[in-house]
Amino acid sequence: MEHEVLDNQETMGSSGIFSQEAIENLSKTAPWIKFLSIMGFIMSGFFLLVAFFSLGSFGFAKSFGGEGLGIFGFFIYIIIAVVVYLPNKYLYNYATELSDFCLTKDSRLLEIAFLMQKKYWSYMGVLVIVYLAVIVLGIIGVISSGIYN
Repeated sequence: MEHEVLDNQETMGSSGIFSQEAIENLSKTAPWIKFLSIMGFIMSGFFLLVAFFSLGSFGFAKSFGGEGLGIFGFFIYIIIAVVVYLPNKYLYNYATELSDFCLTKDSRLLEIAFLMQKKYWSYMGVLVIVYLAVIVLGIIGVISSGIYN
């Protein structure tokens, strides 16, 4: 037979789902996932700082006769901060639930972890679709305005 059937202990493992090696590999990736999500939270915080600085730059630029980013820039950076924050929240929750699963072997925690992972990838997929749509609309706008002649 080409594929040998593994004994029950190896296929089910101590968690009832994965082998011990698979659980060890999951437990080693969870800290890196958590690290990357925390870096994303920090990036989101930087966008919030830039948002508030853009409000300050409005008054500073106005004193020199300019306009600065003002309220428009403030709202754009707030939106960017939220867009950056949300997937990192899903990633952080995924890492936390994955770590907890590796410690307790509770399959409910793994289900929650996979739900967070699904939310993360769904969010990122929608974000890429929106990004591509903005690019296509920008190209159409440039071509239709005749600027690209």
